[in-house]
Amino acid sequence: KDDNSLEQVNVDYVVRQRDGLPVTFRVFPGAIIDMVEATEMLKFLGTLKDLKNSSITIICDRGYMSEDNVQRMDDASLNFLLMLKSNMNVTKDLLKKYAASVRSSAHYIPESDQYGMTVTDQLFVGDTRTRYFHIVWSSDREKDDRKTFFTKLAAKELRLRRKIERKEQVTYDEMMDFADWFKLSSTKAGTVPDNKKGRKASGETKEEESYVINSAERDVENIDECAKKFGFVILVSSEKIDS
Repeated sequence: KDDNSLEQVNVDYVVRQRDGLPVTFRVFPGAIIDMVEATEMLKFLGTLKDLKNSSITIICDRGYMSEDNVQRMDDASLNFLLMLKSNMNVTKDLLKKYAASVRSSAHYIPESDQYGMTVTDQLFVGDTRTRYFHIVWSSDREKDDRKTFFTKLAAKELRLRRKIERKEQVTYDEMMDFADWFKLSSTKAGTVPDNKKGRKASGETKEEESYVINSAERDVENIDECAKKFGFVILVSSEKIDS
């Protein structure tokens, strides 16, 4: 990344835990996105017959998570520990069920000053395997999440107020970008060029309906509901983890 004249690469290693010895590796172009890189690595591991009897655990953050990749790990008999995205349905469902329970003193972890509990559920609709969900909450993370959320909300509100003041025409999608956190009053205002990705390159000149946002107020109920999820992280594993 520091020298544009050199090719950028990503290297994925499978490392033996007891001594750090690399078992196998793959090299990818530096421009490859996380999800594609994970897919290609899992396909590769699935072809290695010598690893079938090994105990391999894939540890990934949110960027590598997909139903197809989980299926590939299942098919290759690979264990996994994954972080769930906050917008996944399973994340929303688990927090709705267990957010209050997690913060009970019965689930306090003094070593990390966090609260945590493990439950079992399906990872995806139609999932036939038992998955272990580790729901963790901390006051420090809640504070950071709150600050990040309201900083972004203030910036979005500033953009919204400017559009209202200027009576700027916006598309339906642009207007809906504000609808999660604001109650909007709008009127149709005609049409604007459709600048969706690909239209310009293909030479198409379609129009789409436009709107003017007349007024807006914060959707306090929706914001408060979102705030209940601050401070939580949910991990999912294919095997039970004691601690």
